[in-house]
Amino acid sequence: MTNILLKALFILLVMVLLCRPYIGWVKSCSKKVIPILTGIFALAISPIMVIFLTLFEVLFCLSVVVLLFLFRKHISNFMKKILSKKFGKLLATGSVFLFVFVLWFGLAVFYRTDIGMPIGVQNYLFHKYHEEFDVNGFFGATIAGHPTNQLTCCPKDGNPTTDAFNVVRKNTFSIGSRRFASDNYYGIIIRDDYEKYVSDIVSKYFDEFKVFVRFEFSGLSNTKYMSDEFDKNTSLEDFFNYQKNSDNIRACNYASIDIFLKEQPAFRDKDNVIKKIQSFCSDLQNKLIYVNVDFAVFDKDSKYNYDSLTVDTYYAWNNPNNWDYSPQYITFGLNHKSEIIYFVVDEQFFILKEK
Repeated sequence: MTNILLKALFILLVMVLLCRPYIGWVKSCSKKVIPILTGIFALAISPIMVIFLTLFEVLFCLSVVVLLFLFRKHISNFMKKILSKKFGKLLATGSVFLFVFVLWFGLAVFYRTDIGMPIGVQNYLFHKYHEEFDVNGFFGATIAGHPTNQLTCCPKDGNPTTDAFNVVRKNTFSIGSRRFASDNYYGIIIRDDYEKYVSDIVSKYFDEFKVFVRFEFSGLSNTKYMSDEFDKNTSLEDFFNYQKNSDNIRACNYASIDIFLKEQPAFRDKDNVIKKIQSFCSDLQNKLIYVNVDFAVFDKDSKYNYDSLTVDTYYAWNNPNNWDYSPQYITFGLNHKSEIIYFVVDEQFFILKEK
């Protein structure tokens, strides 16, 4: 809302500043239809700019408009000279295209600088997901032997602890399309649906539990970035189907699924619990690939417990800098063929000694 008001305010400010020169232009112009149509167009395009452009894009467009208006006489004289020459219309058209190319190229170069890159990423995310984002970090990494610029972003109304994701700037001169960058935000978008999907399956085997899903966003390879096709219109079912298509080079987005049980099972129930988890694994094999699943419990000596487990604490615990807790696990993983690649049972998952 703040950015919308700022965009509207800047547009209104420019209109006020250009009001007197515009009226003078209307009075002095022999063909009054030109300035009148220009004014109508400016009024009509203003709300569109507020809704569909970012703050930077609005300021950039306003700067261009102001310069064109201030130098309108020089531009008019220049165009008249060109039109009077041989192939004048062709030269005039070429001049317009050259002007547009210079603007585009200048923006493209600016977006490749350390100052411009975060702005370009914000524009890219705004047009792809139709919401505002903050850039919280900037770092470089090497992907497939090539230096790559990556940025850590978060929705303006999001939680930096739980909703942060990475964006990698592509080595192109794009100024805003999906060729500009790749990102992992879709993993945040589908998280709730993914957790519900898994929870519905877990509920067949266990009564009290908490499910958390996160994607591996290390950013150290292209496979860590989700398909540029994904946006808010891409359903969870679409994501599952995309992963199963071996032709999709970005299908291998590993999901880490952590399932915390409220009660630590007794050792005498070991076989029954493992059988339940194996049945759960079979259910997942019918639908999912590229997953790592951890069934976890907190023993009585753990620093944390089931009741203190929230989304915020879960993401804080999974930060390598905060690994000061030790839940016990039964873990398994599924590969691209939905085959079990490992199934590991920690004996401490169970209460070894009972009262």
